Amino acid sequence: MIHTRAGMAPLAWSAEHDTGHPQIDADHRQLLILLNKIAHAVECGSDRAMSLDAIEQLISHTSKHFALEEQLMRQHRYPEYSAHLAKHERLALEIQALQHRYSRSEIDLNSVVFNLLRDWLLNHVEFCDKKLVAFLGAC
Repeated sequence: MIHTRAGMAPLAWSAEHDTGHPQIDADHRQLLILLNKIAHAVECGSDRAMSLDAIEQLISHTSKHFALEEQLMRQHRYPEYSAHLAKHERLALEIQALQHRYSRSEIDLNSVVFNLLRDWLLNHVEFCDKKLVAFLGAC
């Protein structure tokens, strides 16, 4: 388990967070691994370039994951597509802003990583993605 420098609890995935869609769940677990990688880089005092690389990996994987979900929503004519898409767009912008601000030494990455994870994991996955997968299962 990886802890942040500030002594934050480890960021761990549990089965209660699973949506029931194998690919979406695998993507979510990978996103958690990438968030932990960022926290680990900060905790170990890695140079900024290494931390920025981890953020770039997070951005890349998030983009691929969102593309999968968006394709499924379009394919199955998900009635809440627009709202879900707007949440994806907002999170993508937040991660890009995090990358920009961190590269300019404007933020403390520890608290940002934790808040991003909490907001994304606990809110988006729990309330949006589980609802999406339930809809997909009913199709």
